[in-house]
Amino acid sequence: MSVVFGVILIGSVEALFTASRRRVEFINEIIIMLVLYNMICFSPFVPDPIARYRMGFFCIVVVALHLLINLAIILLGSFKKLKFKFKIWWARRKLTK
Repeated sequence: MSVVFGVILIGSVEALFTASRRRVEFINEIIIMLVLYNMICFSPFVPDPIARYRMGFFCIVVVALHLLINLAIILLGSFKKLKFKFKIWWARRKLTK
């Protein structure tokens, strides 16, 4: 329920200023909910070890993809900031000459 409450809170309060950040946060919450629902398969609810193995592999793939996507977003944002700072430095260098 905490994940559902978090999604409702993010959507209604609009604490994040840009729509893209809100969408990323929604995607993060959906992935968390998917992984938590996947954890049900590791309980006595699913007695078949082959099904547990497949769901475990699926959980690993989902978490790895989520991590790679978030790292790509972070690196892209950092690259854009670095590029902007370089342009400012280059413009200041030209102005001083």
